[in-house]
Amino acid sequence: MALNFFGDWLLGVRIEVFRGIATFNFLWLADIFLVPFLVGLLVARILGKHAKWLACLPPLFVRFLSYLYLYYSDTSHDFFFNFHLHY
Repeated sequence: MALNFFGDWLLGVRIEVFRGIATFNFLWLADIFLVPFLVGLLVARILGKHAKWLACLPPLFVRFLSYLYLYYSDTSHDFFFNFHLHY
């Protein structure tokens, strides 16, 4: 999870915030595809056999925590017009 969070911070991308067509750039693509792939490789290297089932968990946890952060504490963004999380 730390590698995924550090990758997001290093690239400076907030996937959860949509800014229209300007959202989709090279850094966004790297954060969507490359960072979770590298995190999965690290998890597979640490856990070994059958780690491919666990490699998807760190990006999911990081995204969930990012959504919670945006929803409850970050007031600088209009987070989907303050919809509840179940929407």
